Amino acid sequence: FSEISKRYYSSPTNFRLSREALSQLHQASMWYSEEHRCNESLLPVQLRQECFKSFSSSENILSELQLDVLKTLKSMPSYMGISIIEEEKRCKRTGYSMDALISMQQQQLAIEIDGPSHFVGYTPNGATLLKQRQLCSLGTTLFLSIPYWEWDMLNLNTTTNNNNTNSMNNWNSTSNNDPHHNCNGDIKRKQSYLQQ
Repeated sequence: FSEISKRYYSSPTNFRLSREALSQLHQASMWYSEEHRCNESLLPVQLRQECFKSFSSSENILSELQLDVLKTLKSMPSYMGISIIEEEKRCKRTGYSMDALISMQQQQLAIEIDGPSHFVGYTPNGATLLKQRQLCSLGTTLFLSIPYWEWDMLNLNTTTNNNNTNSMNNWNSTSNNDPHHNCNGDIKRKQSYLQQ
């Protein structure tokens, strides 16, 4: 921090860092000043603001996984008390983007839908761990991560059920041939997962 601050103070108009470097500096600054409860930042105010702006302006692309989870959240019956407040919500304190902010039984919950790029095997990678830790310790809402493999298991069950149903349909021509029959089971399984 001290070397960066020296260069910034010596020539603030010529001091240039890439967007990625500014974003990483923002995360490191949060780690030092916020997570360790230091009273002051080691970065100049203007540079800290530039880092926050760079970090919080990144755009996110919705994945199929994210769309599927959001679709399931939207389909939850109203009596469950779950509703989406906002998709792609920014945490005002940290600048992190959250996939969804929901209301559940009069409490707000931030949801992150984590695909394969967030993991090494089944272990969250460093960037994902840092985001989860900083959102949990510095964010203002409860936080839930939905790992892709747990969601995929729900789809895998549907595929297995569809294969079993197709086998039964071939065996017994009087069975239910409703093409939406298994979709309802799929949605109910996913809704049940989200309730937990």
